[in-house]
Amino acid sequence: MGELQYSILRYAPSLVSGEKINLGAIFNYPEENYREFFYISKWKRVETFDDSLYIPLLKDLMLDIKDEVGTSLTSPEFNIQKFCTRYHSEIYFDDCIFLNDIDSQNLSEQIEEIKRLYFQFEFSIDKRPSRNDQKKFLSQLFKAKKITYKQNARENGKFNEMISYDYLLDGYGIVFFDFNNKKIDNKIMNRVKAWAWNCKALKDTTKIIILYDLAEPERQEIHPALEILKDAAYQTVNIHDGFGDVNALLEKKTVG
Repeated sequence: MGELQYSILRYAPSLVSGEKINLGAIFNYPEENYREFFYISKWKRVETFDDSLYIPLLKDLMLDIKDEVGTSLTSPEFNIQKFCTRYHSEIYFDDCIFLNDIDSQNLSEQIEEIKRLYFQFEFSIDKRPSRNDQKKFLSQLFKAKKITYKQNARENGKFNEMISYDYLLDGYGIVFFDFNNKKIDNKIMNRVKAWAWNCKALKDTTKIIILYDLAEPERQEIHPALEILKDAAYQTVNIHDGFGDVNALLEKKTVG
């Protein structure tokens, strides 16, 4: 058993808007002296995300990073956290995530699963992660940080009403929303408003985190629902951005 370390390379043109897109990922498994830098091959989404980018230059940068990561022979004293700090502009590596108890025999499978979670559009539709895959990985993060949690859990609300969460931790409730391929009708908006009310009513006892699945954030009809949730929830995270924000929260919880 060993520890798999990884970090996602992102591009964020504006700190104000908060929009970002994943470009690649670095993986390190010290027990086997294994490391890998993976980067996207489908650049059309990046061009659509920011048409001012010069894609050939970005591709060259990916090759440069791959060379810098090197191998156990070219860089025997490799430190992933130190390496990632080299990039701290609009192109940057997210906080490193550490998954312990990873068997070397399952290393390739685990890395492939992480790629599917963060780079869904690099894979055919039938190979993209399901909701269960996303929840399985989130559970893996909890276990890696030795955080006790309950799945599909309930608790009483402010007026003793029953509230159901996808995950319930000590002081935190996590709820999944799927906004893909769905028209924002009254039923969905009512659910959004109900959870916004829960977020505000329970803010002193349970910090509610909304994990939402939205592959096309540019869809304008989604924005009112997202703005309502962002205004009310303790934190909102798009699954397509990965689990870096959730991991940062778990780090604070572990330290606390």
